[in-house]
Amino acid sequence: MFRLFLLLVVNLPAFPILANENVAPFKPSTSVEETLKQHKRLPDPAQEVWWIPTGEDMRWNNRHLQQLFPTVPVYRNGQVRPLDYALNKSIDRFPVATPEGNMPFLEFLNSEHSTSLGVVILHKGRIVFEHYARMQEYEKPIWWSVTKIFASSLIAVLEARGKVDVSQPVELYVPELSKSEFAGVSVRDVLDMASGVDCADGNYARGTCYYEFEASLGDAVRSPDTPDTPYDMLTSMRPGKWTLPGTGFDYSGTNTFVLSWIVERVLDMPFHDAVTSEIWHHIGAEGDAAFFAGRKGIAPVVDFLPRRGTWRVLDYCLPQATKSSATHALCHPTTSTPCYMEADQN
Repeated sequence: MFRLFLLLVVNLPAFPILANENVAPFKPSTSVEETLKQHKRLPDPAQEVWWIPTGEDMRWNNRHLQQLFPTVPVYRNGQVRPLDYALNKSIDRFPVATPEGNMPFLEFLNSEHSTSLGVVILHKGRIVFEHYARMQEYEKPIWWSVTKIFASSLIAVLEARGKVDVSQPVELYVPELSKSEFAGVSVRDVLDMASGVDCADGNYARGTCYYEFEASLGDAVRSPDTPDTPYDMLTSMRPGKWTLPGTGFDYSGTNTFVLSWIVERVLDMPFHDAVTSEIWHHIGAEGDAAFFAGRKGIAPVVDFLPRRGTWRVLDYCLPQATKSSATHALCHPTTSTPCYMEADQN
């Protein structure tokens, strides 16, 4: 902390707008009494999943995951690269439609109409809006599936180095998948969430493919039939395919775990260490981060806990390139996740 203080003092003249009046002064993220209460309110792990609670309980759990479960570290390195401020007050006043009529954006974030923990908006590399309505800026809330961007980013790094060819089947890099449902599926199709494997995210009924995958990660209630690890799960599961690889979109964390397994195998290190080595060490992050690791130290690549002040990303899906303007969406019939657009070749 002393070194950080000196760094801020020395650089203060170089950054004329470092303070943000929308950021509240430091205060504890929780109290002793609230911590004890929230731990008591957690479901019995033998009966229910920790993320089932909603409302205030969900908010507290998502902000304090490192109190509840084991995590594995992602380490920062080198000089911090602070993001400059160029606060735009017009964003504070931007009208947001609510059941009570239009409300300024900043007021909306603080109102009962929003459940946002915090919002940061960047424009041309500078922070133009920053506000933490239901958390402190120093906290490390869970990112959930935005974390998937690390797996695809690392595959891109390895592809650029010539160590991964995304047109090749996944078993070229992970031979254990050669007799699995993923056999013959290209890395590209897994990146596109188009593996065709019938293991849809969102189907959380016990005994289903995705629920058992979550349980193998330590993120759902285990049964006597739950595979020991997600590696065992992916090599042994036989859910079948709902469509041919590359022909339909089906959002699933199993695809992302296959990508992380490829990264681990090619770089010969655990996935969280790969994130440290290839990403977190190089971006000038303010602090270390962590992955949730509910079972056997395995990072599920969907649960990341960063500190504020690094880069931010959004989870989105781009349309495929088309040869005509006629397109149609092809999605798994049992899910409601957004689809990519596939060209009608006519």
